[in-house]
Amino acid sequence: MNATAEILSSPELLVQKFIAENHQDYALVSSKSVHNHVVHALLNALKLNSDLVQLSTTHEEESKHLEVWPTPKYNIVSASELSASLGDKKQQHAIAKYFERELQGSNGNWKAIVLSRLTSGEVPLIDGLAGGYGHGFLWLADAFELDNPLVASEALAIAAVNWGPQHNVLSLPSTHDGTREFSVFEVVDKIGQDSRFDDIFAAPGIQNGLQLFGNASLRQAFLEYFQLFPSEPSATVEKELVELATLLLSGTRAPGPPAFDFYLAHQLSFAASVRSLTPYFEGEWRSRLQRSQWMLMLLAYLSQKRPYLDCALIDDIVIEKPADEEWDDVLNGLRKLAPSNDGGAVPLDPHSARAVRALKEFSAVYPEIGDFFLRAASRFVRNFTQWTGFGKPNEPELERRP
Repeated sequence: MNATAEILSSPELLVQKFIAENHQDYALVSSKSVHNHVVHALLNALKLNSDLVQLSTTHEEESKHLEVWPTPKYNIVSASELSASLGDKKQQHAIAKYFERELQGSNGNWKAIVLSRLTSGEVPLIDGLAGGYGHGFLWLADAFELDNPLVASEALAIAAVNWGPQHNVLSLPSTHDGTREFSVFEVVDKIGQDSRFDDIFAAPGIQNGLQLFGNASLRQAFLEYFQLFPSEPSATVEKELVELATLLLSGTRAPGPPAFDFYLAHQLSFAASVRSLTPYFEGEWRSRLQRSQWMLMLLAYLSQKRPYLDCALIDDIVIEKPADEEWDDVLNGLRKLAPSNDGGAVPLDPHSARAVRALKEFSAVYPEIGDFFLRAASRFVRNFTQWTGFGKPNEPELERRP
């Protein structure tokens, strides 16, 4: 079998081919700050057992609106030039090439270099993973799951490109004194009742985070809650973060045809990514990942106007079959969320796919509440009609707490 025939007969090799082409041709983030989701979409489709046709369709759909690499102002060959380019989208190709060369020269030990870049040097890049609404977490987790140094070079590059003021927030010390147990749900409940956040945004949308941080009093109120997160979170706190991410997707409701919040759905993707990455980090750097997740979760909850979280929406979902069969139904339902007009293959929405993948993974990690994640996934797939939360005119808004 020749190389081309082998690629066309193997889903894994086809995905690697598409990833290499994407890396060669397309920017990581567009001029309008829209991130390239090709790797993320292909990995999710692959893990959900998509066939060659659906993988090709997913690749084609995700590539439609990508931009080619912008021409950099200069090539980057030194650490000082890299530091000077942090946060500069126009330099993204030069940054990506810099890291690509570095990982190619690693003699196969590229993960060690990635971890070193994230946690050491003049500017540890770990805080950049949270920039651009956390896309660096997805990229890095995908790179490690695929065992792909090319994707890892992109993850480092996006952390550098998305470097910004989140570093100042994540560097703040924890105010948790350890005298009482920290509860994710208790803090979120207090935020939900805090009048300082009443009616501060006209419409939902993650862009509201800029307005929040641009207002000194709102920023201070946010930091009060953010800094409560313990410097060494317990396993219970990690579990609560996962449960809260699940509630933000499936424990919220919009009036009328069922709609789910696009940005809140990302919290499950972040939770799954951070959980997969934490074994590679130790001490303060592991905590840094979890604090980043906490920051993004609070920003999303506030930016989306503090939706009402209702456990009953999940608990009331009826499960009639054994768990394995119900999960099969969920995955089959996921593939039908975007029906084809001509009966052909349709691309999997990467955001829906990753959320459902995360819920299935968490059901195995926390089997004592596995039914909770199964019911959440079932509610999402059974009821999904559209994404909301963008702040567009006339789109449905999630119900807020009474």
